[in-house]
Amino acid sequence: MKRLVGGAVLAFAVLTASASADLIPIGDPIEGNSWGQHWVLQVLAPPRNYDHIQMLMVTPGRFDTPIAIGNFSGPQATEPESWAQTFNDGSLVMADGHSTNYLWFTTWFPDNSSTSNFTFHLQAYDGQECVMNVDMRWIIVAGEGDFYPHYPGTWDQSTPLAVPTLSTLGGIGLLVALAAIAMRKISR
Repeated sequence: MKRLVGGAVLAFAVLTASASADLIPIGDPIEGNSWGQHWVLQVLAPPRNYDHIQMLMVTPGRFDTPIAIGNFSGPQATEPESWAQTFNDGSLVMADGHSTNYLWFTTWFPDNSSTSNFTFHLQAYDGQECVMNVDMRWIIVAGEGDFYPHYPGTWDQSTPLAVPTLSTLGGIGLLVALAAIAMRKISR
């Protein structure tokens, strides 16, 4: 009997440990010209740090621009000060900072919180390793919305995305210009 109970306790510990990363909405939505939501992101079991967050909007909806993630804070004052949004095109948002396993932040969305349902993916990385993958669904029922997490997330991005640099964007522009010139010569 002791072996059965011990096995059950061990199985419970293993199952709960594999699901111990949380993205938790804090409080009600913050209404305004756009609306925001406060979050706490923590990777618990095993305790893992992260230094990169990336979010991808996957259903009709957008992140607010130009700022979609900010107000970073946490229990260790030196960590949140280093965190900043590093990319935002309205559908993909990235933030980077000092390695931590516990961070409070705010995300912003356009319009108001009762406008539409949407889903976004969130991943947290420790260097090149994904330590959290979650889908967050905003669902409105009877005029009131709430976030519902789905673990593990369905985003199959296996490495952190890099922020497009001006040289990358310039290179793409150069390729487009060369392609246009080549097409013009071919059509003559």
